[in-house]
Amino acid sequence: MISDWWTSQSIRGWGGYVLKEKVKGLKQRLKVWNKEQFGDIQKKISRIEQELNMLEVGADGRQLNDRELVLKKKLQEDLWLAATSYESLLRQKARTKWIKEGHCNTKFFHITVNDNRRHNALRGLMINGSWIEEPARIKEEVCQFFRRKFEEDDKERPTLEGTSFETISQSQNEFLMQPFDEKEIRDAVWDCGSQKSPGPDGLNFNFIKEF
Repeated sequence: MISDWWTSQSIRGWGGYVLKEKVKGLKQRLKVWNKEQFGDIQKKISRIEQELNMLEVGADGRQLNDRELVLKKKLQEDLWLAATSYESLLRQKARTKWIKEGHCNTKFFHITVNDNRRHNALRGLMINGSWIEEPARIKEEVCQFFRRKFEEDDKERPTLEGTSFETISQSQNEFLMQPFDEKEIRDAVWDCGSQKSPGPDGLNFNFIKEF
């Protein structure tokens, strides 16, 4: 069980480091588990469909016997589970809510995933009239661009001497400065959509809420 493995890990250090290391180890275990339990889902779906077709073709013109009926039911259950897992995977990759609204179009999900990948890819930049794809040059150019953009010349600024503004009270200030409590953090997490990922590790809020 994942929860048993999670609690059994004895990693020392501050909280953020321990969480990072546990998540890193968990991702490796999930990859192994996924490969052993599911493998290539598309190939699994194709194999099950082929077996079902062979069973139907073999029973053409006659009734299926008891063994064949049991096998057919088992294959149909396996196909449903594999198809559901595949659609769930595509739904998370596509970052779309369409599936919640009743749509079940895997072609649409494939197009959305590929389009997002192409849209987010930065393959190169035009620097001084030349197309550059070297990562180090691109990083330096991007850094210089934003440095120039937010650079400010020394200028005289207007002052607001003698102007009074509304201020908060001491009790309001203390309320704003007090640390977050566990309930506030929990409420904030539970208000987020379960299929969304808060970070680049790919672990969605459904995982966080569960464990």
